[in-house]
Amino acid sequence: MHSTTAQQHNSTTAQQHNSTTAQQHNSTTAQQHNSTTAQQHNSTTAQPCQLFT
Repeated sequence: MHSTTAQQHNSTTAQQHNSTTAQQHNSTTAQQHNSTTAQQHNSTTAQPCQLFT
């Protein structure tokens, strides 16, 4: 009763609460906040400003 309760309550809760929350909260926010702002703010401003001159 001590080996079955301690292993099943630690292996399932610790892995599912760290692997899913840490990867989805870092991979989606960091890539979408850097790839969209840096590319759209440099490609659109640099091209029409040089083509007009």
